[in-house]
Amino acid sequence: MKEGKIHFKGFNAMRAIAALTVVVVHTLEFSDMFGFNDLTVGVFRKIEHFSYLAVDFFFVLSGFLITYLLMVEKEKYGKISIREFYIRRILRIWPLYYLLFFIAFVVCPFLPNFDAEIKNIGIQLLLYGTFFANLAYVLGQQTAIVGVTWSVAVEEQFYLIWPYFSKKASNFKHMALKVIFGYLSVKFFLFVLDRFVFHEKNQFIHVLFQFVEVTKIDLMAIGALGSIYLYNNGPSKIQAINKYIIIGFLLFVIWFSYQHFYLTQFYNEIHGILFTLVLLIIATRPKIANLLENRLSIFLGNISYGIYMLHMVVVVFSATYLKFLWANNPTLESFILLELFVITVTIFISWISYTFFEKRFLSLKKKFTKVQSG
Repeated sequence: MKEGKIHFKGFNAMRAIAALTVVVVHTLEFSDMFGFNDLTVGVFRKIEHFSYLAVDFFFVLSGFLITYLLMVEKEKYGKISIREFYIRRILRIWPLYYLLFFIAFVVCPFLPNFDAEIKNIGIQLLLYGTFFANLAYVLGQQTAIVGVTWSVAVEEQFYLIWPYFSKKASNFKHMALKVIFGYLSVKFFLFVLDRFVFHEKNQFIHVLFQFVEVTKIDLMAIGALGSIYLYNNGPSKIQAINKYIIIGFLLFVIWFSYQHFYLTQFYNEIHGILFTLVLLIIATRPKIANLLENRLSIFLGNISYGIYMLHMVVVVFSATYLKFLWANNPTLESFILLELFVITVTIFISWISYTFFEKRFLSLKKKFTKVQSG
């Protein structure tokens, strides 16, 4: 695994599943825009929280992969090039991000009968333009088209500090643990201030706590811990863990999440451990990885960033201009057809975006990549 191109079989499938989960749930959440009510789609309401789980998975996966690649680079070349790291991230994230930004704030406001949800244009342009969409989310300044970028902002903020920590770290495990406990300490301190000292009356503390809570650096650091363990110990130790213990823990966490038995503020960390275990199982068990790895999962995994970023364009545009196709017949069957329509169109435009737009920048990214991944 430490030589040649770094590729974890099965991870593309997990990316695809997570991205499509977000599409399904967001279509459900905006179903009222199409004329559907809870009597029609109520049977699906129990899956709404799965979109948050899917995003949490993306955070864990990001921390896992980025940290593994940084460790390989540091071992192979004796150092980490922060400049090249930033260039790689810019070439992967920024083009599609700012294309969506352009659609939301330049194109949409001039479309007929379209509600672009421009509230405070100066604040929105500042926050979304500088990757503080998570702060826009906390302040209630989000719009449907670019609302999903709050998680991209979280990852960009993580990328801003993580290569510095990794470059200076003599022990990656200690680094990740310090970040996790440091983050949890700050979050718990702000939680106490917000809920018990100021009783949510201090607006600054309340917003600061919400911002820290939604900036889930601990999930990425937990994912990083998983990759650190794998890198240092190899797959054999993980394979030696009794599979029934792992399955039992996974079932407990799934039940725990479904029942919403949240342990104060630590449910994110439970999810982080769950998804890290899932990644370690896939990374160390070839049968499972090979089962997940196929042409369809590779294709959907490659365009998963586009699926995540562009699906709300499809939802909102459909609700604005194609609502009549479903509004006159708001049945469960027509809602299922709506879901299939949104998924199909999203996959198509994401493929267009990846093939004719994103790949142009990804080809440049290779010039700044010492450790190839795929």
